[in-house]
Amino acid sequence: MVPFQTKDLYNQGQYDALSALWENVDERAQFGEWDYTYVMNAFYRQKQYDKCLEVYKGFHKRFPASDRLNDKMGWSLYQTQIKNFDFFHGDRNRFMLQVEYILDHCAMGMYSPVFLVIRTAVNAILDGKMGPEFDLRRGLKYLDKVRPDQLSAVPAEPYTVRDRTVVPGSDRETWYAMKTKLLLKLREYESCLALCDEALQSGLEMHNQNEYWFIYRKVKSMQGLGRGDEGIMYVDQVIRQGMKHWCFYQVLFEIYRDSGRDRDAMRSACACALSDNAHTIRMGFYTDFADWLEGKGDQEHAAMLRHLVILIRESQGWNLQAVHMSWIIPPEIRELDIISVLEKLTAFWRSELEE
Repeated sequence: MVPFQTKDLYNQGQYDALSALWENVDERAQFGEWDYTYVMNAFYRQKQYDKCLEVYKGFHKRFPASDRLNDKMGWSLYQTQIKNFDFFHGDRNRFMLQVEYILDHCAMGMYSPVFLVIRTAVNAILDGKMGPEFDLRRGLKYLDKVRPDQLSAVPAEPYTVRDRTVVPGSDRETWYAMKTKLLLKLREYESCLALCDEALQSGLEMHNQNEYWFIYRKVKSMQGLGRGDEGIMYVDQVIRQGMKHWCFYQVLFEIYRDSGRDRDAMRSACACALSDNAHTIRMGFYTDFADWLEGKGDQEHAAMLRHLVILIRESQGWNLQAVHMSWIIPPEIRELDIISVLEKLTAFWRSELEE
């Protein structure tokens, strides 16, 4: 191999020739750091990611102190082990080992895979793809490997899903969103509240209604700190601005319920139930609403709500849990099908809002 042979071949786009050099054991034995670099880049250009990792192993054995190929190794691992990982059938422990190997060997930089890997892993954690018992603090550990000021504030390129254009937020906006979600799940309310305020005051261009969801997590944190009444004005403001998502009515219901403001609690609960027809995602809310109604002496509508929960779970093929089996539902309500029970409940919800 003549000096600069690999560089010239790479610049000329002769990737097959570089591949042949790699397969020649005698030629490979003469490789210096830059030769490994050009060969690995050639394999990457050809999307031969497994070959990239093979080159990286040889390079790391020859030059253990060098970090020259770490980022390219990270990208290759991302392409082969992380990007399209099957969370239903794959080895999730191995997935996390690959994530942590990349984060241990790659530094944050313009061409680094670090944040993409972090985002993929943390989203999997938040979506429950790692299992219900997974330690959420590992997600915080990954996010804390970067600072928001290291991340781009420029929105990502739009893409189309089912004829709808989606404009993803910037990496910096995404970092704030993921970390505040984790902090709220971990009930670290003070930290979540402070970070929500930081995000809202950052001047970032917000996407996917994140300006409202930061406020939602801020109010939930206030609620967790026993300061729910302070959060009412923030939720009211969001609703007046046109954000009528059921979660905002649910948190109002919880605050009013806990402070004994029964009329406001009822109106907020009914607005929550009527906000859309996606009843399957409100199982927890309907259970809480039923418990509250029962405590106020309204046994009939409490039983209807519980029957609705059971009917929805059965229609979705979800198992009934011990709490559902313990509910006592009168026979005349148990005979109602899902359409009938929703008609009766909808009339009840509307009448309470009209009072």
